[in-house]
Amino acid sequence: MEKVLISACLIGDNTKYDGGNNRKDELEGLLEFFDLVPFCPEVEGGLPTPRDPSEIRGNMVISNKGRDVTKQFQEGADKALRLCRLLGITKAILKERSPSCGTHQVSSGYFVGRLVNGMGVTARILSEAGIEVYNEEEAITLLERLQKRAKRKDAIHEKIVEAKQKKEEAEAKEIEKKARFEKKKERRESPDKKHPYKKDFEKGYKGKKEFSKGKKPFRKSDKPFRQNDRKFDKKKERRG
Repeated sequence: MEKVLISACLIGDNTKYDGGNNRKDELEGLLEFFDLVPFCPEVEGGLPTPRDPSEIRGNMVISNKGRDVTKQFQEGADKALRLCRLLGITKAILKERSPSCGTHQVSSGYFVGRLVNGMGVTARILSEAGIEVYNEEEAITLLERLQKRAKRKDAIHEKIVEAKQKKEEAEAKEIEKKARFEKKKERRESPDKKHPYKKDFEKGYKGKKEFSKGKKPFRKSDKPFRQNDRKFDKKKERRG
């Protein structure tokens, strides 16, 4: 099964800056299609949980207390890339608006609650390395598309199985029909004790008496005439 990197907070790990998580129950369906690999770049970069919230300002990542945490964010991103290369991962599902995982939007950098277009440190490094990055909403859309495709495949598979079963039934009936035909043929061709006059039938006789070759069939209507002939012959012999 294909492995996919996913922000640990999205599957319920308490790695968010405030000690909580950003769990999305809808993403559980991805387990049917992918082997999810949870990863939090900020924790892996050495930052504690909970921690001060941070935002990207220019080429730096600054905490709300003015601390420069760019090094930790960069280290977490590098670890994410190494993990992807090690496991052959080509897709990553990341938390939108995060300074490390944001795929389309991040905070402005001045902690005023304003969003700007841009990517988090990890999302940018993965994307530049050719890895497809999705935010949680895009991942849900991807899941729906995969589920629809799976349903279509199941429907097609069911039709194939049904057609195969029908074909097998038709073939079975044809085989049974041929077997009955061969059985009847065998009976016709083999000697049958119940019909001792079969040879006469083959010669063209329709009666049930056995006749010699070339002789006229015996009929009950011939009997009186043949008896009279025998009496006439006996009288002739006496006279002679």
